Amino acid sequence: MKKKLIKALLLIVLAISSFGTLLGQFVSAAEHNDVITSMSVTDTSGNPITDSVDSWESFRINATFDLPDGKIKAGDTTVISLPSSLAFQNSTNFNVTDSNGNIVATAAVDSTTKKITLTYTDYAATHSDVKGKLFFDVRVDHTVVTEPSTVNVTIDVSGTKINAGNVEFTGPEGTVSDYLNKAGWQTSDPTVLGYAIAINRNGQNFTDLVISDELKNVGVSYVQDSVRIYFGDWVHENGNWVLKNSQNVTANYTISWTDTGFSVDLGNVPATQGVQISYKVKASYTPADGEVFVNDATIKSNEVPQRTKSTSTTYLQAGGSAEGYVFGIKIKKVDENGQSLANAQFDVIRDVTGEVVGSVTTDANGEASISGLLRGDYTLKETSAPSGYELAEDTKVAASEFSTANPIVTKEIVNKLTTTTTTTTTTTPTSTTTEAPTTTETPTTTETPTTTETPTTTEAPTTTEAPTTTEAPTTTEAPTTTSTTTEAPTTTSTTTEAPATTSTTTEASTTTSTTTEASTTTEAPTTTEAPTTVAKTTEDPGKPKSSDSTTTSKTKKSGLPSTGDQTGFWISILGLVMLVATGFYLYRTRH
Repeated sequence: MKKKLIKALLLIVLAISSFGTLLGQFVSAAEHNDVITSMSVTDTSGNPITDSVDSWESFRINATFDLPDGKIKAGDTTVISLPSSLAFQNSTNFNVTDSNGNIVATAAVDSTTKKITLTYTDYAATHSDVKGKLFFDVRVDHTVVTEPSTVNVTIDVSGTKINAGNVEFTGPEGTVSDYLNKAGWQTSDPTVLGYAIAINRNGQNFTDLVISDELKNVGVSYVQDSVRIYFGDWVHENGNWVLKNSQNVTANYTISWTDTGFSVDLGNVPATQGVQISYKVKASYTPADGEVFVNDATIKSNEVPQRTKSTSTTYLQAGGSAEGYVFGIKIKKVDENGQSLANAQFDVIRDVTGEVVGSVTTDANGEASISGLLRGDYTLKETSAPSGYELAEDTKVAASEFSTANPIVTKEIVNKLTTTTTTTTTTTPTSTTTEAPTTTETPTTTETPTTTETPTTTEAPTTTEAPTTTEAPTTTEAPTTTSTTTEAPTTTSTTTEAPATTSTTTEASTTTSTTTEASTTTEAPTTTEAPTTVAKTTEDPGKPKSSDSTTTSKTKKSGLPSTGDQTGFWISILGLVMLVATGFYLYRTRH
């Protein structure tokens, strides 16, 4: 009996100890309402809102925070709640990070409850003086605010109310209908956008109806198996166009694809038939906050002239510190002596897509600039050098060179003079020597030999020896010797350097080196048309956006005080004491 009692007591001790530890951890996780220091309302580029906003127009809520030293530990939270008059423009989760990418807190966005829950990592426990900012995009909820009005933006932060300002709302969209509309929106995947083409909201007959679509951005392609065609009834309710009684008829049609688009022949569509074509596109990279994607839909039929509807969808990324197109590059062009060079032409290439985002030419000061760039890696490729100079090698601009403190990156690029080799051809002097010695001997013999020698030397001398010997013997010896030697050497040395136009050969070798470095499948039959995510739209607004964020990097501080880990320990000790006391009591009552 005693052994069984002891075993039971041990099991109880272990259970209570484990429960106490868990309870201690649970109790130690705290919710903080004093970390958000300010909030404000701006447009999606961070500028003051100067005009009214419409049903689907995005605007931004900005917040600054300061994490008190020694009070925030891993698992602690802060809950940001929107008022009922607002809705999130997207429901994509994001992280709050420092400049090195270390996660300070994770942000979970719940569009149903209209809350963002910040859950802190151990970053604040290992760093001191942690400050930063975050932002997210919202819109007026036109299902709640049904009339034009001033909307007060007061945010609840774990029970603490913070006013961010006011926005003027134009009111819900009217029931104006058209035979062609289009909307774009962000999905939960930051590289994927959704689109929907709405046809025949105004109710008219179409014959030989053809719909085509085309992408305008580099590095973006269709998710071909995401295309869906729906027939139904267009109804306007609660400020939204809804395709009621929708049926998926995709299998009844053939979709023709090109490199940048698709088309579908819908044939005849009666006035009572509403049509919606939905699909997704995927970028080969993660878009930057503020990046704009353009997509065109075209309609053709016998009843209406050909018409194209262009949709611009702005990618909005919650939590980022860089807002939109805020960076630039400045080129300074000089020669090897540091003198400015004009008329140098450059292509500015975005490495992640290989797209030429701009072309610039240096001015008289040797300067050229391009602005409106996203943070990223770029290549500066010289396409035309100043006259008399060689093309420069490609120049790289790294994403890390851009910062809030240094939004314009300057690059000095040097041109070398074109290499020229000149060879001059001259005439080799010619020396001519003529020796014409003549020796005449008239001896008394009858032998008359004649010898002629004409030697030629390298200096082109010409020697002529014409000795003539005549021997004519007689009874009287009267030798007569006549020796005549004539040397008429003539040396002519002529060097002529003709003008450069005739006898000058110029060899100009130019070497040009050119190097170019270019760097989900959820069927959503749209019962409610997805709104466009343009910063300012007039029809078919979009859905929400995604996220990423950056906060100020902090100095690491070790040994900060614990903020609650001891609680679990003491609860465990208390549970153990209670258990032992209970066991002892049971033992005494049985004996």
